[in-house]
Amino acid sequence: MKNQKFPLIATSAVLVGLLFSTQLHAATVTWSGSTDTNFETGGVGGNWSDAAAPVSNTTTDPAQFGATVLPNQPSLTLLTRSVSGLQFLSTSGGWTLGGVGNQIEVGASGIDDTANISGTTTINSNARYSSNTVMSSGAGGNLRITGKTIMNGLRTLIVNSGTVTLSDFDGTAINREIQKQGVGTLVLSGASVGTFASTLGLQNSVGTTVGGSRLLIFIRDRGGTARVSHGAGSLQPDEQDSGT
Repeated sequence: MKNQKFPLIATSAVLVGLLFSTQLHAATVTWSGSTDTNFETGGVGGNWSDAAAPVSNTTTDPAQFGATVLPNQPSLTLLTRSVSGLQFLSTSGGWTLGGVGNQIEVGASGIDDTANISGTTTINSNARYSSNTVMSSGAGGNLRITGKTIMNGLRTLIVNSGTVTLSDFDGTAINREIQKQGVGTLVLSGASVGTFASTLGLQNSVGTTVGGSRLLIFIRDRGGTARVSHGAGSLQPDEQDSGT
């Protein structure tokens, strides 16, 4: 019997070691803005609290932006960049992730702006979602993504609180389907009815396609809200509510 215990002990030690190693490589990295606005500037004296910039994949490092909005706000300098998630801790918004035309791909940790209860947090770059994504602001706060939202096919956007505003969609995907969950508010908002309908590919009131494609919004949670608006008023897409 004693001889049988040693393999079990060794196996347990290996499993614990692997788990510990995984935890070491999945750490929140906090923006300090010590040097400039470059998202990629890491290391001692760099922009990430003397740490390396977040690993560029969708599973390893969330990027965190603190309770105090700093003069050097982050800006993407690479055409494509990935993080496992984004977290903003200011209670009054004010953070802006720059990099117009560049792309941030967000993993399963999503976009957490729930500390924001009275202002607007802005992402000016394009945003791609590699999976279904939680993206929430605090009650009274607004998380606004002014760059293109990039997705092919069905994506579930889970807005648990506050308001999330998406201002533009990638015009190259033929069909975009959003399944919205959570009791927060999801707003699809464009500058004008012409460009907005064309970019999003909305259906008009008689069911024909506007802009060469269609956008479907499914609302799953009673109490949740999704609306489509533009500078001249509102467009009402078909809405399906399957309940909670």
